[in-house]
Amino acid sequence: MRVLFIGDIVGKPGRIMVKHHLPKIKKKYNIDVVIANYENASHGYGITPKNYKELKNAGIDIMTGGNHSFDKKKEIESLFEGEAILRPLNMYKEIKGSGVYIDKSKNLVVISLMGQFGMPIFDNPFRIIKEEIKKYKGYNVFIDFHAESTAEKRAMFLMLKDKIAALVGTHTHIGTDDLIIDKAGYLTDIGLTG
Repeated sequence: MRVLFIGDIVGKPGRIMVKHHLPKIKKKYNIDVVIANYENASHGYGITPKNYKELKNAGIDIMTGGNHSFDKKKEIESLFEGEAILRPLNMYKEIKGSGVYIDKSKNLVVISLMGQFGMPIFDNPFRIIKEEIKKYKGYNVFIDFHAESTAEKRAMFLMLKDKIAALVGTHTHIGTDDLIIDKAGYLTDIGLTG
């Protein structure tokens, strides 16, 4: 299975880039699933229903979030019911939405997770994922770890590398060139789009 992951889509320039380039990339590389981080898609702060539809229509299958997931809370709460849009798993359970997307037909699990350093305080992502990951043995697990600290991202990968297919960092908007393939793929930060 070929998975394409698009880093933080930022504002109108990011959405234009996705609409322009994604269909060609999907065709050229025979992409099966497109995952993208939406949390800056609407003027850099969250996502609106209109922009969500725009990105879905461009070919994104699953969207992951981060610290700006609920910046437009009143507008988007209904999107988290039954749509393939995630908020970080370690946000409190009382918050609408899910941090996990499961596609049994593709044997794929996508998890949105958020770090703690320099981020709004929610549950400890290490503790939360340690229990959650046990449910997905035998699946190809892809994690978008939305975090500020390189050390936090690397530590998460080292803890999970025998249990996942890949962990890719988002948030800093600065792409790194440390792609590591061990038993799983890892990239500290994929950068931004736009």
